[in-house]
Amino acid sequence: MAGEVLFDSVGQALRFAFLFKASVRGASVPGAVSIGSGRGLVGLDGAGEAGNIKRLIGDLPKVQGAALQARFSERVAACPCCMADAAAPEWRGCCVLLAGVAMSAASSCHEKLALDLTMRHFGDRGLSFELLGGRYGCSADQVRKIFYKVMAALRAVEHVAQGAISDGLIAHGYVDHCQELDVVC
Repeated sequence: MAGEVLFDSVGQALRFAFLFKASVRGASVPGAVSIGSGRGLVGLDGAGEAGNIKRLIGDLPKVQGAALQARFSERVAACPCCMADAAAPEWRGCCVLLAGVAMSAASSCHEKLALDLTMRHFGDRGLSFELLGGRYGCSADQVRKIFYKVMAALRAVEHVAQGAISDGLIAHGYVDHCQELDVVC
């Protein structure tokens, strides 16, 4: 595969790295071992490439790496005690870190509201402005105004992080060009 890029876009490479699933099967099917799959990369090759991309992300400042992980990793996981859908622990941890950016952007923002707005920015659509207004004793419009400030600050962090990771992925041959990533809001 020398000279060939592995991914069509930066977003595709990041999704692959964060969503690569490692599993080992072999007890029920003699001789059958599968370690993950994704993007045509399977087994140890896929795990290695996912790890290499995550290492590049790990070289970024912590807040930038958290922004990429919050955007491209799994958001929902089964709760270990009741199996209900809940925020994935790693995704939530990234949002907790990024809530500091949210609080800096909106000085009137309570830390719990900052976390909720950060989680909303990164995909938790169950956190409506009406729900958050009721939760924090203010109007949906007030929450919306705060959210726009928070969103601008988080987008700025994402923009810098995406530029940095794009450079790294191009330099290591994962993608052949830089393109602006779609930020889903």
